[in-house]
Amino acid sequence: MIITVGLRDSKLSRKQLDELIHLFSSEYEFQPTYLQTIGDRQLDVSLRNMDKTDFFTRDIDAIQLAGKVRISLHSAKDLPEPLPKGLMMVALTKGQDPSDSLVFREGENLETLPSGALVGSSSPRRDKIVQTLRPDLLCVEVRGTIEKRLEKLFQGEIDALVVAEAALIRLELTYLNRISLPGPVAPLQGQLAVLAREGDHEMAKLFASLDSRRHNPGKKMAETTLYLGLDPSNFKTENTLIHCPIIQIFPRDFNLPQIQYVFDDIPKYTHFIFTSKVGVNVFFDCLAHYQYGIDILEGKEIIAIGESTA
Repeated sequence: MIITVGLRDSKLSRKQLDELIHLFSSEYEFQPTYLQTIGDRQLDVSLRNMDKTDFFTRDIDAIQLAGKVRISLHSAKDLPEPLPKGLMMVALTKGQDPSDSLVFREGENLETLPSGALVGSSSPRRDKIVQTLRPDLLCVEVRGTIEKRLEKLFQGEIDALVVAEAALIRLELTYLNRISLPGPVAPLQGQLAVLAREGDHEMAKLFASLDSRRHNPGKKMAETTLYLGLDPSNFKTENTLIHCPIIQIFPRDFNLPQIQYVFDDIPKYTHFIFTSKVGVNVFFDCLAHYQYGIDILEGKEIIAIGESTA
């Protein structure tokens, strides 16, 4: 079977298609159509207010709705919300590492950057994380492909660059000098989304085995879980996982930048996980410290690990 697929015209998109192809048997042949989307062409437009828009999908949506391709493949975080009428998501892959990385030139690191150094970024969320670590750094918007953005770093136009770790993995650039950034990431970062036209049951059935939402059929977009325990490595979730331990042997300083950053976003979290009674008590103390009432938890899912925690 030949499956026509629309996707962006970039080296990263080609790697994403390779990733998808490797999940299928050889009986399927993928025939790509690569497009420069409006987001690829209009490099003078800021991305800072483009969340959940069709800036990187509009041109691909158009040819798919016109019947020129059977499916489309996207970085899931780039999808508009809601999806265009006539299209449906048939698979959301588990994807790659969802974290953000801060890339430096060889021999440099976060501590050696001078005050006022320029950090390439593309979102207020990433800016906030960088400036939590180094308030004296200046975040500037950098557009273009991963390769073009890295070129600006290595040519000295900027001093560091925030890049999704998943992109570095797919482009085989994990040898670069970098650190992993703490804090939340964009919902669905690192995951791939396959879209088909509404009513295309054959494609829905074909891609069902790749769909990470299959254990939660009503889930369309990622939810966010705040994990407050010390070690989340054994906790498996398809949600965006924010790890912010608020206790060690004793409570941490609630005014630490990492804790302040996470608690600023308390209203956004959908799930809360507690692993000890002490952690529960400290969490409510921290809520009070940031002037939240108990009602902030209304409608959230509270998960307690162990009878004593509950």
